[in-house]
Amino acid sequence: WRTAPVERLRGAARRIATGRGKELIPSSDDEVGEVTRALKEALTRLEESDQKKTHKIFEMKKLIRALLARLDEGVFVVGRGGQIDYVSERATRVLGSEKHHLEGKPLEDVCFSPLLVDSIDRVRSGNTADKDIPIVLEPADGRVLKMNASVVGVQDQDGRVSRVVVVLHA
Repeated sequence: WRTAPVERLRGAARRIATGRGKELIPSSDDEVGEVTRALKEALTRLEESDQKKTHKIFEMKKLIRALLARLDEGVFVVGRGGQIDYVSERATRVLGSEKHHLEGKPLEDVCFSPLLVDSIDRVRSGNTADKDIPIVLEPADGRVLKMNASVVGVQDQDGRVSRVVVVLHA
């Protein structure tokens, strides 16, 4: 009978650990019931906070995409693994393919530009930015385009470059 409260707390902890915190039902008015109620309230507040943060992130993504769509320059984002994470409408015209054919593909499968790749590598290894560098860009459709590019790194919370933003200037 003395281990029953501990077993009830273990059960509550297991439900929380497996993501089933909403199933917590305070079943008594003793200390275990109090702890269970407090845990359930804390989990509810955390969930509400997470929902607000997720909503804010989604809203900011939409805002950034709307702003990028208004730019005259082509903009694309290269992820840590070298794949294109985002491409603006203007950049799709420069790169000669539709958005869904570009996003997720490695940059080298989309275009050939040793100068651009070198600039991206420099930014990834700590150079904060390369601005208005002249490049030759050869999209997969065979065109040869001479233009300038600005390349800027986006750092994660540990200070490492996680993504590189490329802005193409005609």
